[in-house]
Amino acid sequence: MSGHKVLSKSMESHKALIAIPRLIFPLAFQPKWSYHEGMRRFGADRDHGNRKHAGCDLYAPAGTPIYACADGVILRYENFYHQTHALEVDHGGFIIRYGEVSPYGLPKGLKVGSRVSAGQQIAKVGHLVGLRGLKSDMIHFELYGGWGSGKLSAPQLPAFKRRADLLDPTPHLDLALMRAGQTTTPRTLLSLVGAPIPLPTALPAM
Repeated sequence: MSGHKVLSKSMESHKALIAIPRLIFPLAFQPKWSYHEGMRRFGADRDHGNRKHAGCDLYAPAGTPIYACADGVILRYENFYHQTHALEVDHGGFIIRYGEVSPYGLPKGLKVGSRVSAGQQIAKVGHLVGLRGLKSDMIHFELYGGWGSGKLSAPQLPAFKRRADLLDPTPHLDLALMRAGQTTTPRTLLSLVGAPIPLPTALPAM
């Protein structure tokens, strides 16, 4: 895997830029509906403007395999939202919450404390129960810098209602490697690093 890293700004202005290795995209395809737009994007209004969307929503059918974005260790697999679970993985200094995954167990051999490898299947897309007029199957993808402590959800905090090391995952998803020979849609990170970052060579099929 490429050794390139992407610099990411914390939601706290006094924090330094965080270097995160280039990720593997958590799905084997790019969602038809862009995670840059509408209610799917990071920072979109929720609850009539009372909080901000803390991740990117990647629409995919229920049961679709979800892959680890990097090597890591499973921290939590627990109830999350509308009868789905969240899988939290420490990827070696940064944390990803793969939210709204299936609550019906992890792949064989995986449990809290298990080590996972980049590109390994770690969960399946869940189904949100009870939503009306909205897409109900997706990964809700959150990214954390790793310097925070305590649970990732922090309802006592303003705006995102998340821990202070929450990061915008959008640029990392944009430059993520696909498992089967294609990169995601080309984009640049001018706002984050001051110059475009060249796209990587994709990983071979696994």
